Amino acid sequence: MNLSMSLIRSYLSQHNAESNIQDDERSIHGMRFLSSARGRSSREYVYIGQAGDYLKDPEYADALILANGRNHIVFKGSDYEELLNDVLSAFDYYNALDQKLMQAATLGRSLADMLEMIGEVIRVPFLVFGIDGSFLAGLHVDALPSADLRESIEESGSLGAEVIGGYFTNENGTVQHDLTARARATYGADGEVAVSRYLIQEDERIGFVMCFPIATSGVGLAVSIEEAFAGYLAQAREFTDALSPHQSQHRALTELIAGKQVADESLTRLTSTIGGDHGFYLACVKSLAIRNRTQRLLLATEIEKTSIPCVSCEVGETVAFLVAESDIGALIAEIEHRFNAKSVAIGISMPIASVRLAPTAWRQALFASEATEEPGMRYCQDLALPFLLRVLRNEPATADLLHPALSALATYDAESKSELVKTLDTYVSTGCNQVECARHLHVHLNTLKYRLKRISEMTGLDFKDQDELFYLRLSIALHE
Repeated sequence: MNLSMSLIRSYLSQHNAESNIQDDERSIHGMRFLSSARGRSSREYVYIGQAGDYLKDPEYADALILANGRNHIVFKGSDYEELLNDVLSAFDYYNALDQKLMQAATLGRSLADMLEMIGEVIRVPFLVFGIDGSFLAGLHVDALPSADLRESIEESGSLGAEVIGGYFTNENGTVQHDLTARARATYGADGEVAVSRYLIQEDERIGFVMCFPIATSGVGLAVSIEEAFAGYLAQAREFTDALSPHQSQHRALTELIAGKQVADESLTRLTSTIGGDHGFYLACVKSLAIRNRTQRLLLATEIEKTSIPCVSCEVGETVAFLVAESDIGALIAEIEHRFNAKSVAIGISMPIASVRLAPTAWRQALFASEATEEPGMRYCQDLALPFLLRVLRNEPATADLLHPALSALATYDAESKSELVKTLDTYVSTGCNQVECARHLHVHLNTLKYRLKRISEMTGLDFKDQDELFYLRLSIALHE
């Protein structure tokens, strides 16, 4: 875990420290000792030594210093060995905390569990919200600087529009219309400072955090804390559990495709995002040339940023896109453009009436994409009937279970050189329309009527029985 100077200063708060932090990026991953023989501007290390070797002011002649780029922390009256051990302990402490949070995120632990782990680092109000402003977890909530904010959370469990609008302004009072994926300071109506940022999961905003430093001097530490821990908080149970209303849409689609139960709120957000009023399609995209996960996710993200309302997710080595029926053509064109149509297999599901049917649509799209090993776009609906017929033809018992009329007519045709099987096939395929059938066979209508009468006499077929017609049509297709 890379540290910032404010994180190190926070850990060393028991020392009498005077800090000058100009650049507080989390870039420090180790420690070095001050030496006049080498430069000390590296941002990757914090240097420790006598302040007199770094600062010319005689006031600091007997002080110790931690230096990092343009930043330094001066310690007056601290024991060198004690300070050195504490600096080393700071790296050990934050690395251990990083490992604990990583494990907690992997296991999908709750926000409350994670906040308990970082409670020693956060000594000021720290709140986690869903993307809709609902309050999910927090530390030191009773110490919030705003009574309105405390009241809103206690009474409604969320941030009201008026309350949250009072906090997202800059230092000059200009409204900040949106948060970002980077922590930044915003200010309330009474001048209290809040450091806020979005929680991001797979490029999707799923929530946000707000930290309330006691004074502006604590902004740097609040920013560092949010930047260090936001990634883990975004993997908490509240955002990843299949039945959580706060999970990301990408994760919800992944869970849905896997056949898991998904919260109704997540399904509603999926439907709203895609905007499908008349059905949906699911497209399965697999690159046959480059099987690189980074490339897959990057291209999926790029497509989601276009004007086509869709949601994507990764399933194995494929990317699935859920889109409204009206936008499937535009999505396919975009996929072929960005993924290189000559090296990608695209499977398109049959239309589904609800996003709840995404598991079925996924299996259909995957079936279409894997129908051959060749690249190209394939619709499941075009492949379904030939596949079913092929499966039935390969079944050993199928030949014995065909409609008996076919065998009788085929035998008669072979002996008399007639075309009763062809006549029956054409008659059934034209919907038992005698005029259309005669036209297709290029025979007189009376000739057709004679043949049909002969077929009925030989087989006992009742062309008005819909079940028998279905059996006959299926048998003819399988016989072919």
